[in-house]
Amino acid sequence: MKEACRVSVKVRVSKGHVFLDIYVNGTRRWESLGIEWPADKKLQKEVLRLAETICARREQQILEGEYSLRDDVGGKQTVIQYAEKLIKQKQEGPKNPLPKSMKYLRTYAGTTTIGAITSAWVEGYKDFLLNQPAIGNNTAQKYFDALKSLLRRAVMERLLVRNPAEYIKNIKVPDPQTYHLTLDELGILAKTPLGGELGAEVKKSFLFACYTGLRISDLRGLSWGDIERDPLAISIIQQKTKERVSIPLAPIAWKIIDDGRLHKANEKVFPALSQSRTNLNQYLIAWAKKAGIEKPLGFHVARRTFGTFALQYGGDWPKRARHIALELCAKSDDNGDLSIRLMADIQTIFAGSPERDFWPSQAIVDALNGLVEAPWADMNNGKGLTTNRLARMLQRFEIHTKTVRMGDRTPKGYVPASFADIFARYLQNNRNTATNNDKSMQNKDLKCCRNVAVADGNRNIQQAKRDDADTESDEGSSTGAAGGLDDLDIF
Repeated sequence: MKEACRVSVKVRVSKGHVFLDIYVNGTRRWESLGIEWPADKKLQKEVLRLAETICARREQQILEGEYSLRDDVGGKQTVIQYAEKLIKQKQEGPKNPLPKSMKYLRTYAGTTTIGAITSAWVEGYKDFLLNQPAIGNNTAQKYFDALKSLLRRAVMERLLVRNPAEYIKNIKVPDPQTYHLTLDELGILAKTPLGGELGAEVKKSFLFACYTGLRISDLRGLSWGDIERDPLAISIIQQKTKERVSIPLAPIAWKIIDDGRLHKANEKVFPALSQSRTNLNQYLIAWAKKAGIEKPLGFHVARRTFGTFALQYGGDWPKRARHIALELCAKSDDNGDLSIRLMADIQTIFAGSPERDFWPSQAIVDALNGLVEAPWADMNNGKGLTTNRLARMLQRFEIHTKTVRMGDRTPKGYVPASFADIFARYLQNNRNTATNNDKSMQNKDLKCCRNVAVADGNRNIQQAKRDDADTESDEGSSTGAAGGLDDLDIF
């Protein structure tokens, strides 16, 4: 088997003359081009271009003599003929700018054949594009990329021995302006409705992408079987990279998609999104305009928002996302909402008995249901708030029950100290002392950003008279049991 041919041909200037430095399989020799090296710098540039043209042809001659690989017939077609053939065959892909660049390529290339293209010719085309007043550097670089793509295919088809554009530098273009959403902007979008079945799903998938970093292609293909439950994570093969990734699923991200139902593994998380081929940008543009967001929205903005949050809130992203979720709830309405009201009422209950370091779940529920002008007694079709419902609502703040032995009983309940951080963070500016005489709720399907008044901190609390023993399981379910009419959602 014939060994690979090692060939190198370079232009050298020595003692006022131009030479070719030729290296073939371990043997080096110099060939004079019979050209003198001028003193004038402008003339030097012209001489160098001529020498590079000769250099490229000489290298082709050497390789052709070794392998006879070049298709001389195909190489004699003009650049324009070859480009038009590729466009007709759609060989360069739908996003390749070759068709739009033909206006400039025709003017520059003329009748130049594929086989006559050299590095100097490619460099000249780059300068030609830069001198066109009708196009900027970004467009010029795209058109230049189109030529380079054409030349790579010419090498693949053996019309050229080597790619004359291989070592030509690209046109410098300014970095594009990128956008990401702030926490406040994300909260505004979360409160702004987007109409229609597809519109609602576009909104949900966009917010989900802000907390997972998924591309639109991966959102379309996401199935319930891709979601691992313990711990919560997404495990998928990315559509673009074809690589498997595992993404921790923050509690807020899970609440965006959790509908409290059981799903088949192959069922799509965003079915309307996966079936639609509509341009989703029109929905995002309308949504941003309605919300008063001036930044151009796109799913790439959601990915950058995810990355920005991850950097701002540290490497422990799932844990930090919980704080972002709570921030969204707290900032959703200055008048308070149902989740903040719950915290305010519990704070009031704890303040009535500061000596207690443990509250059984049933005792808290009884106290909440006994509050005058409060919505808790009206829940569950008038039966009142239950320990299960309380547990599910508190899970959004990552507050969970503890089991404590009290004599011969082991009731489940809550330690007031575990509420301290939430009280300090979200019950500022006397939120817990605001009054409202209307205990009716606007809609049983309350969301976190609805307007529900905070409880009156001055009213008397009816102390629970029933036994503190809590015989009801009150951990609740974070999946199947969630999603009731009076239950809270993040958005």
